[in-house]
Amino acid sequence: MEIIILILWCNIIIYLIFENYYINKISKSFKYIIYVNGTRGKSSTTRLIDSGLRSSNYKIFSKTTGTIPMYIDVNNNEIPIRRFGKANIKEQMKIMKLAYKQNADILVLECMAVDPELQFISQNKMVKSNIGVITNVRLDHTDVMGDSLTEICHSLCNTIPKNGVCFTSDEDFFDCIQKESLKLNTKTFLSVPDESTKSFTFPDNYAIALDVCSYIGVNLEDSLNGMKVYKHDPYDLSLYKLKNGGIFINGLSINDISSINITYNNLCTKYNLHQKNLILLINNRFDRGYRSMQMINFANKVKPKAVYLMGSHTYILKSKINCNFIKIINKIQDLPLEIDEDNFIYAIGNIGNNGNEIIDFIRKRGDLIAR
Repeated sequence: MEIIILILWCNIIIYLIFENYYINKISKSFKYIIYVNGTRGKSSTTRLIDSGLRSSNYKIFSKTTGTIPMYIDVNNNEIPIRRFGKANIKEQMKIMKLAYKQNADILVLECMAVDPELQFISQNKMVKSNIGVITNVRLDHTDVMGDSLTEICHSLCNTIPKNGVCFTSDEDFFDCIQKESLKLNTKTFLSVPDESTKSFTFPDNYAIALDVCSYIGVNLEDSLNGMKVYKHDPYDLSLYKLKNGGIFINGLSINDISSINITYNNLCTKYNLHQKNLILLINNRFDRGYRSMQMINFANKVKPKAVYLMGSHTYILKSKINCNFIKIINKIQDLPLEIDEDNFIYAIGNIGNNGNEIIDFIRKRGDLIAR
């Protein structure tokens, strides 16, 4: 029996040694590996970098987690990733192997780890990128990453590459990111939106993507033209015009309260929504109870005309939100959409817990007008 156990352990050790050798070989085969981390905008930034780089002569392979995990192969085909069970960071190694088999020159990966230790492992034992991205530092996943923005920043810094470069658009935490980068002999760049990106809904994401493309050697005009037609995440921020003229805003993929506020203010300014009546739709996940209080505070701040509650924690939300009309909706088909041009619905909370089905329902009853 002891001999059998010894043989098994030897086989496991041999496998791990071979796997480590193979991953190192794969990593070295790519000219650049770009690892995108941050609180918000990871998927969009990954896709923007992908689109900007495809105007070059490089073969690009990318992978995003987003609302639906998928990879974009060297032929620019989007393929959904089938998962059996919960998400696991070992998925990154499978993607690296696929990119290697397709002879990709550049690999762009969205970080899928939230736990600080797993972020460190994914970068230093698996991905081994030479270009790092930290989109921004915002208050989210506080149960894992820390209660303060400083703690969250240090957590995100676990994916900074050694002897490489790192890009961020977060001016408030640039010094912190730069300090951590210097420990790894990595140079940090602050990406700032300019006239070429200010017209976009999230100019910071475009600024980072353009800077990454410029660093690699793609000129501004080519990379920007590529980004103008980039492939959006299937359920990212989008606006629909409903049958009776009302507007539906899909903000379900924007989870942290800071981004929800920023998006709301930006869209109200851009589309003159301050003159319309706000209807707030909140769809919450059972395992995101800590976000309920954030949703309550946001609702009480913006003072909507009506509130629709879906998903989990609805009765808690109803008891704490100050609004004359609050309705709990248990079936998507019961969602009131007969609103005229003087009203708009802002959907927030989470894309999980039937969020995708809500947007599919909206798509059949409204026309896409902006993304």
